[in-house]
Amino acid sequence: MKFVLFEFYDPETDETFYYLIETGEKDREKLREIRDEIQDEYDKIYSDFEDYEEVYEWLDKKIKEYIPDARHIDFVFVG
Repeated sequence: MKFVLFEFYDPETDETFYYLIETGEKDREKLREIRDEIQDEYDKIYSDFEDYEEVYEWLDKKIKEYIPDARHIDFVFVG
């Protein structure tokens, strides 16, 4: 198992947020592609979220769709 830090950007608030997971996935290119796909989806729906709690819940579900063994460690946003 290894730690993977996903970085995402919120274009509406100009904030960056990070989602740290632990996973057995070792393919860095695959992890980058997953991050890019999730960011693309987020860019289309970010205005639908009321707060970062909703973003966190959405990210948790979305990452587990792509990486079933992902174990959430932390979620942090930087303004």
